[in-house]
Amino acid sequence: MKKIIGVVTFLLLIVLAACDTVITSNARAVISNITPKTQSASFRVEVKDPSEELDNRNFKITLSSGEHTVSIDVEIAKSQIKLVEFTELNRETSYKISIIGTLNGSSYELYHSDETIKTLAIGDTEEDPISITTVEEFKEMEAKKHYKLMNDLDFENASIQPLFSAGTPFNGSFDGNGFTIKNINIKESADTYKPY
Repeated sequence: MKKIIGVVTFLLLIVLAACDTVITSNARAVISNITPKTQSASFRVEVKDPSEELDNRNFKITLSSGEHTVSIDVEIAKSQIKLVEFTELNRETSYKISIIGTLNGSSYELYHSDETIKTLAIGDTEEDPISITTVEEFKEMEAKKHYKLMNDLDFENASIQPLFSAGTPFNGSFDGNGFTIKNINIKESADTYKPY
């Protein structure tokens, strides 16, 4: 009976040891030049494999945030730094980056990082401006955002205070898009004549 228990225990140890095999490698991926936009992001990827252990040079690069995952398959030659671009991302969202290769016939994670890329808000780039359709939206413009006029605006001779000053100049962009702004009366309190 002791021999049977000993043999069964020995076999169980062998099975458990075989299940716990961890693949290790010197191969790794390096990312650089991360450029987030509002609904896209790009970065450079280099895969270093000094011992030439990877099965091939095909990789799956994934960006994921809780509910949204986007993956692309790319081939990156040895000693190549490849520019990778993702589109159709959500605005103002943090994405994790994962790069998977193949080692000994199995998937092998070459790179993983949480919240490496955060996409920008609408209006943060000239390519994705905030639409202006009303006088109220025009009056609420911020100094560092990008805007695009979507229709004519008539201020009906209303007086408004300047939106920006020398202390906070407008540093964004405004695309009139072929439309007009008319009947606007900009009045600065310092412009009023005061007799002494």
